[in-house]
Amino acid sequence: MLLQRTARLALPLMGILWVSGALAEPASTTDMQTSACPTAFHDVPLHPDARWCQSFDDSLPASLSHFVPQQQQQVIAFYQQSLGDAERQQTVHGRTLLQYSGGQFTIVVSDDGQGAQVDILVREQVITPDIS
Repeated sequence: MLLQRTARLALPLMGILWVSGALAEPASTTDMQTSACPTAFHDVPLHPDARWCQSFDDSLPASLSHFVPQQQQQVIAFYQQSLGDAERQQTVHGRTLLQYSGGQFTIVVSDDGQGAQVDILVREQVITPDIS
């Protein structure tokens, strides 16, 4: 009987200790940085109202995600005004993809309820050999 009571108390306590230990040590964020938003990311301008920027690598390929408290279409219009018409524009599952510079820059804008989430993906410039 005493063994059963001890086991019933020990299991919840072990769970509490395990959870508190998990909360004490945050997950590794080696390649992710949250900071104040820059005005540009690898020559791609950020919306002036950009917030909560998270950079996922400074060397290429690199990406930066952030929130803009404006509707998705307004954010798309900002990038079209800043960078011109995209070489490729496609909307899939409510996310609009804008590609520039032969795919070197990709901007993904999606609705986020209170505004828009923007993901900027930058890869190394693709150099195609001239075969002429």
